[in-house]
Amino acid sequence: MGRVVVHLHGSSRNTAFKSAITDYANRLNSSSVTLVEHSDKTSAEEYLKQISRHAGEEQITLLMEAGEETDSIAFGELYAAWRLSRSDTHLVVGPSDGFGEASGDYPRLSLSKMTMQHELAAKAPVKPPVRQFVLSTSGARCKWPSGHPGEADFHFCGSLALVNKPYCPEHYQMAYLPARP
Repeated sequence: MGRVVVHLHGSSRNTAFKSAITDYANRLNSSSVTLVEHSDKTSAEEYLKQISRHAGEEQITLLMEAGEETDSIAFGELYAAWRLSRSDTHLVVGPSDGFGEASGDYPRLSLSKMTMQHELAAKAPVKPPVRQFVLSTSGARCKWPSGHPGEADFHFCGSLALVNKPYCPEHYQMAYLPARP
């Protein structure tokens, strides 16, 4: 079974965001997904050289806006294929100013069609914490979007929402993380 290794150019300077990324990385690790942070002091060219040395003959794919566009369904199929592969797949998030000429002939993938939080949350195999909920008695419905706005099959969840919240219990757990102690 192949692992998926996500390489990040640099780390967040925001302490809360960095902590959230670390927690998320720990949860993903049990799903054979690893996050690797690289120094943001390296150039795009040196960054890709480091990853190439680490990956050897394994597949490297650059995640960038100019890549092949995919939606959540296609990405799920790619992920399943990567996991069934005999070798690891390396997904590379580039520097903030892009890869430039360093991108060379590496395959490129764009996640622009699935950057909505609910799309990403649906792909991550994370077990949310168990919470107690009170459902709305006013008939308020869950406003969790499903699909892409503008497409014929776009709709909202429509399940009974929580009191004073826009989502049902399932989607609330995906949208809100508990406060850190």
